[in-house]
Amino acid sequence: MRLLRKTTGSALAGLLLSMSLAACATTGAEPSPPEPVVVVRTVIEKPPAELLRCPIAPSGLPREGEATIPPAWRKSIIGLARGYREVNGQLGRLIQFHTGEPCPTQGD
Repeated sequence: MRLLRKTTGSALAGLLLSMSLAACATTGAEPSPPEPVVVVRTVIEKPPAELLRCPIAPSGLPREGEATIPPAWRKSIIGLARGYREVNGQLGRLIQFHTGEPCPTQGD
């Protein structure tokens, strides 16, 4: 009787085990790829009007008069003027890119 219980118990355990492991078996098909993640961003097409305002060009130094500027100061003043011109030109091009119209220059 003991032998019958052991074989019946192990047969029953084998049956239950085979049924539970069947759910874990692969079917041979490739798993489906994960769903793509959609990210939504709000894009502002145009900057605010305040940033699209053309800069006012300064009038510069007067033509009449005379001044003696030391060479080191003169070199620094020229460097500042060139830097201002480059930044002002870049800003003008950016404004023209967004508005389609160029900024007026000093003579306009």
